[in-house]
Amino acid sequence: MLSNTSTEWAPWHVIPADRKWFARLAAAAVIADTLIEINPRFPKVGEDSRRLLLEVKTELEEEAPAGAVEDPFAEQLARRAEKVGAGVGAGGSA
Repeated sequence: MLSNTSTEWAPWHVIPADRKWFARLAAAAVIADTLIEINPRFPKVGEDSRRLLLEVKTELEEEAPAGAVEDPFAEQLARRAEKVGAGVGAGGSA
């Protein structure tokens, strides 16, 4: 079954489970290796898309029930936007 269903883009990995610590370590190694291999990046969002997303965010916030928690990331995003506006690249720390 494994040989017939494992593909290059969706491989199976056999991880022994007789030692829980080893199974967790092996699973973590497979995940880490895959992430290194695919080299994930944050998507680049154009100004039009960003404006649309902010409009949708505003609409959703207006629908929130009374007393709902404010956006916990608003301050962090504002600082990041200031850095980008000041010419600090995406490689800087937030």
